[in-house]
Amino acid sequence: MRGGGAVARAARAPARGPSRVHGPRPPGRHGRAAAHPRRQARQERAAAPDWSRAVAAAYRAPTTPVEAELAELWGEVLGLGEPVGVDDDFFDLGGHSLAAGRIIARIQSRFAVEAPILALFENPTVAGLARELDRLDDSGLDLTAVAALHDQLDGLSAEDLDVLFDELAQGS
Repeated sequence: MRGGGAVARAARAPARGPSRVHGPRPPGRHGRAAAHPRRQARQERAAAPDWSRAVAAAYRAPTTPVEAELAELWGEVLGLGEPVGVDDDFFDLGGHSLAAGRIIARIQSRFAVEAPILALFENPTVAGLARELDRLDDSGLDLTAVAALHDQLDGLSAEDLDVLFDELAQGS
């Protein structure tokens, strides 16, 4: 018979049950909070530099009516508090694929031009997208005139639109 009693048997036997697991410890009592990898990553992100227009391209105002419409549209969709310049990059301003879809839908509604979402991804600046929209417009219509007509019709009631369309039908 082996000796040693219960203590010796417990030391030789494999652990049978859950080992004692300690839960999270308060950072102030058992070490520094920054030593924890997740907490340290959060602190590094919080200390990241503030990227602003000073680091990006200098502001250049829109020169054409289409550029002005697009810059205003980007500001609305992206929720920007400052004006959008023609050289500002959509993705640098916080744009993403869902916002790109919203912008393309508004462009198609506002300018009556079929623009694929790829046009925004390939031309991520206001100036580049305005040039691409002009290239895509094969109707020969002035995109600014289409947008102005859209604004005029948008303010009319259903009855006013019926009268307008009746007049147009009689004139043709």
